[in-house]
Amino acid sequence: MTCREVEKYLQAYVDGEFSDQEETEIEQHFKFCPVCQKNVAFQTWFKQGLKQSLPGYKAPVRLKAELTHLIRREQRNQTPLYVKLSPAIAVVLILLGVLFFPRIDVSSPIVEASVEKHMRDLPFDVQSDDYKKVSSFFQEKAKLAIRIPRFRRSTVRLIGGRASQVQNRPVAYLSFGDNGRKYTLVAAPVNGTESTPLPKGVLTRVNNRELIVTHRNGFSIVVWKANRMMYSLVSDDDDKELVNLAANADYDL
Repeated sequence: MTCREVEKYLQAYVDGEFSDQEETEIEQHFKFCPVCQKNVAFQTWFKQGLKQSLPGYKAPVRLKAELTHLIRREQRNQTPLYVKLSPAIAVVLILLGVLFFPRIDVSSPIVEASVEKHMRDLPFDVQSDDYKKVSSFFQEKAKLAIRIPRFRRSTVRLIGGRASQVQNRPVAYLSFGDNGRKYTLVAAPVNGTESTPLPKGVLTRVNNRELIVTHRNGFSIVVWKANRMMYSLVSDDDDKELVNLAANADYDL
């Protein structure tokens, strides 16, 4: 896939309109093209910030009617809706954001990235419950040395992982399961020479571990630092359970 093709369908990708196979194809391009990486990061940041700035705004009835009419008319054509409607809808949202909500507060990138991946079922680069096998994949294939938390709750098991980037930095996405409940963990290396602050949220300290509890899109998130890594754990589990998992985690050697 070329940069021109990626640019053409970038908005549709950010909106999650691609199938898993199509997403994998475009993400392969991102791995080797820093320019497109920055473009998709900006589009994702803008969309997430805009969504957070418009929680209580109700669109005018006239605007809703016009969009509904436009959608119904386009449904009769063969051209995919996202190709024709995405630019128009983007312009409308930008105007609404500028006029009514000029300030956009964007939270920690690692929090936003972990919630986004939690909401989407992307294919794994490595699928296994073997901690050594998953760690070896990230070390050998992705050149990413990570320490995978082992949660003391015996029913929580590792499912697999996927290598990606947050703000042009390599990260590991790890998926865990517990009797039908899904947990997504982002593990991001922290450079010892730089200060990487924890995101805003409720600060708690358990077992000498400083944890931040926050919420996005109806999910609970716990963020903490350990082993020169920053971890962001997301689930629909309650705050107390997530804090217990994070505070009592051991780490794969």
